[in-house]
Amino acid sequence: LRGVPSPQDWARQAQAMGHDSMALTDTNHTGGLILFLEECKRLSVKPILGVHLLNEHDPEDSLTLLARNMKGYSKLCGMTSQYMLHHREDESFEMSTLIAQYLVQANDPTDDPPINDHLIVFSSSLKTLKRLFQVLEKDSEMKIPLYAELISQCPSSRKRSREVLRWAQEYRVQLLATNANYFIHSQTHEVHQVMRAIHANSSIQQLNPFEVAPQGAWMKE
Repeated sequence: LRGVPSPQDWARQAQAMGHDSMALTDTNHTGGLILFLEECKRLSVKPILGVHLLNEHDPEDSLTLLARNMKGYSKLCGMTSQYMLHHREDESFEMSTLIAQYLVQANDPTDDPPINDHLIVFSSSLKTLKRLFQVLEKDSEMKIPLYAELISQCPSSRKRSREVLRWAQEYRVQLLATNANYFIHSQTHEVHQVMRAIHANSSIQQLNPFEVAPQGAWMKE
């Protein structure tokens, strides 16, 4: 209950806007990806499958994984399962640390091509980036494409992105600019708010700001 459109709607909008490819990320599971995949194939749009992992105990602990190929999708599903097995019962759980450790363990030296050809990892959370970097940099063989995500949708996202940019430049982490769409048209922001309130069993006024996408999180040209 985060994105307003259906998986098929995203694929149709991508085609309508003239895009030859599009990435879709489900939050904390991959259930909607098959619907997106099938619609993209029907419309001749290249689908990029991913997952957005969000620590429900700590909304600032979040990251996105994109699969480059079927092996990457398999590893992505494995990490999502690991996350779901651990996070609900332990409020001190650090999702980003678990995922970084999983990446290290999944790095099979006999893989050809290696794991960095299967997955892309990025986050707009400075806390998450620091945790990922701390684990991944210890393994000299790990060449996971870690990106610092920059988002410019509202004053708060621009402030966070400036902090992420400074850190990324200091540690030479690659940058990735995204729009992180949650709705196709700006007018449907209110629908998104209602959906988030239903999910949280709350009123719109009492929602945690991290639970609601900014009004600028719509699909632009």
